[in-house]
Amino acid sequence: MGKRILISRTLQLSTGTKLTRDLGEFTPPTFAPRYEDVEGTFVGGKDIVGFDAGEFSIPIKGESASILMGTVTLGRAGVVIYKEKYSENGKRSESIHTMTAECVVERSPTQTGKKAEITLKGTVNKYAFMDDGVPITTVDIDNSDYFIEGRLFNI
Repeated sequence: MGKRILISRTLQLSTGTKLTRDLGEFTPPTFAPRYEDVEGTFVGGKDIVGFDAGEFSIPIKGESASILMGTVTLGRAGVVIYKEKYSENGKRSESIHTMTAECVVERSPTQTGKKAEITLKGTVNKYAFMDDGVPITTVDIDNSDYFIEGRLFNI
């Protein structure tokens, strides 16, 4: 396995706003499984019965909350696209996270002489993650489509 070196990051919002600087560490949505015990067997087991809500966050420095308000006011229809371009073993590629989500903006305390920081957070109802052109996760809650970490769940 090679070393992945991040080259650039881009955050694009449904309002057309595109940010490429001062993006903090992106936390992608994770879908933690919920289990139920399997009874009546000699050795106990667990079945996946659902997943916790997928939530993401990304801090942004030096921007006002107003640039994010268009996405926040769209409610569940707000679209956030986060892209990372990287080099791995000399080959350039990218990973893309496309999220349709209910978004909120959190403001951090301000300090004189420092850039203000806001954090865009959201709970997804649609999510697609592609890495180097390969679909890794595709979730569409409204249509009951769940392809999570390469595994298809038929609901």
